[in-house]
Amino acid sequence: MSKGKKNPQIEVRTFNWGPCVIKLKIQDDFKKVLLSEIKKSKEDYRHKLAGQIEKEIGYTQESRDKVIPYLAPYLGIYDQMFQKYQGKMYDKKPEYALTALWCNFQRQYEFNPPHDHDGNQTFVIYLSE
Repeated sequence: MSKGKKNPQIEVRTFNWGPCVIKLKIQDDFKKVLLSEIKKSKEDYRHKLAGQIEKEIGYTQESRDKVIPYLAPYLGIYDQMFQKYQGKMYDKKPEYALTALWCNFQRQYEFNPPHDHDGNQTFVIYLSE
């Protein structure tokens, strides 16, 4: 997939409890962009986050701009699944803004305590090298 513009088949699962939660696997090119961009960043995010994690790095605005085309198809999938979950179509299609993006390099015995996030959507992508 090039710059997130092609749309290969993405397997998605939904869960029928609580808020609309979906699970899917990201494409390898998206994963590579996330990993390569975070390696360039020096922005320590620990003071902004709840985690008890030694290394939490924020993506730069430039990196977030590179990530958005890869993220967009997954937001479209979420929109489809959310409408199905609600049993009705949107009155107005939502608009998204990526206001924060960071990477936790979590090690054994480090953790994220229960917490919530500002904004309407939140997601977790598990990456490993």
